[in-house]
Amino acid sequence: MLNHAISEGLQQIKVSKQVVSGQFAARHVFPGGELMSFAETLESAEAAHLEVRDVENLREHYARTLSFWSENLERNQEAALLEVGWEKLRLWRLYMRACIHYFSSGHIDSSNPAGQTWCSKSSSVAALEADL
Repeated sequence: MLNHAISEGLQQIKVSKQVVSGQFAARHVFPGGELMSFAETLESAEAAHLEVRDVENLREHYARTLSFWSENLERNQEAALLEVGWEKLRLWRLYMRACIHYFSSGHIDSSNPAGQTWCSKSSSVAALEADL
């Protein structure tokens, strides 16, 4: 199992409940999408009898990736405007810039837990990391 999870970070967000609860993104950016908290992801893995062997936090990397995406969008603004219109372009600008801030400041996180079915044999975390 390898799960890429975006969840609340350790720094508490001081914004409206609508933003904290993900309703903005669920309604406007990822309709039909579902984000689980990191704890829920681990609980689901446990319920499926998966043993979490490693967790990699990509919070800073995700902020950097979003910066590249945002710069790309600005460079290709005219094409994006023709493709999706002003309202969606504005929405994605706002969403990406806010996410850069929230990932950079630790308000939201991006973690990848890796797991496997439990077995009584000794398994090597180093072997698992080599496969990733």
